[in-house]
Amino acid sequence: MARKRPEMVSVPEAALRLGVSVATVWRRLRRGALTSVKRGGRRLIPADELHTWAADKDDEKIRPMSPDHPMMRLMGAYRSDGKGPGSEDKYAVLYGKK
Repeated sequence: MARKRPEMVSVPEAALRLGVSVATVWRRLRRGALTSVKRGGRRLIPADELHTWAADKDDEKIRPMSPDHPMMRLMGAYRSDGKGPGSEDKYAVLYGKK
């Protein structure tokens, strides 16, 4: 009995199916989070991998910033009318440098 080959999809097709950018798929490939093979100069991903990633993606949560996060100190610190401190001053707010 012949063994059935798994369905393979290209990187752009994988991005379409997952609803993410092509760059995101390439990033996952470089990190080893997705497996792939190279055939005829093309990088192909097993379709089964996409189902696994989609399930994992649902579990990923972005943690909210806490009030003590350094970026919170920048909120409201600058005005956009050009009269406030310049962008170089944000480092003084964040890191206490002058």
